[in-house]
Amino acid sequence: MVKLMDKNINAVYLLADHPFLNTKHAPLFGKLNLNDSIFLYSQLFINNLKNLSGLQNQANLICCMDNMDKDFIPKNFIPEEVNLYFISTKNISKQFDDLGKKFFQHHSNNVLIHLNIFGVSLSKFVKLFDLLSVEDESIVVGKTDKDKVGFIGSNNLNEKIYEEFFLSKLDYEKYLADISNKDNFVNVYSGFLAINDMEDFRSLYDELSKKESLEYCSHEMHERFTHLFIEYRELLK
Repeated sequence: MVKLMDKNINAVYLLADHPFLNTKHAPLFGKLNLNDSIFLYSQLFINNLKNLSGLQNQANLICCMDNMDKDFIPKNFIPEEVNLYFISTKNISKQFDDLGKKFFQHHSNNVLIHLNIFGVSLSKFVKLFDLLSVEDESIVVGKTDKDKVGFIGSNNLNEKIYEEFFLSKLDYEKYLADISNKDNFVNVYSGFLAINDMEDFRSLYDELSKKESLEYCSHEMHERFTHLFIEYRELLK
């Protein structure tokens, strides 16, 4: 459901790169079976959504999910205050125009984050919006541990900034070179995970063993991920 947006407000888009609930079209994650793959994708999604929920008074939240997931969304999976917008992830790089017309142009600051990103806390998002709340053109880039771009934020509607982000495995160095110019400020956050393969699954396990992970992953979410770690403990050695 797409709601009318207030002008001059922040917006955060949680972006799926593929169907992740549809039992016929969700991809397998590494050596996980289908049900556990869907569970992992959905928990990464929910964890980001929980962290973003604290921004309700500061930003509109938009979940961009694949059309093929439309009939597979569990009840209460998406909170009522969150906008749900369906896209075609097969042509994800072509989604910019529609999102621009429906959402981007109605907000001063737009932040896009991929579903599989882990480690972005509420406090990081608050600081991110502070960096964008300036008169000059400003860009914030989230750099993953493997030098990919996990999220971006911008206070202008330069199409190049957004269009390239829709490539899910976007190289950080190349992206930075493409968007940097003397007329904008680029701020970089680093140290985040992108959970794409079994190596990343092990990194997720290591990350959740750190006490500071509670800042961006609650006890409840820890328990949900632990269910998977127990099931696949042999793969974590």
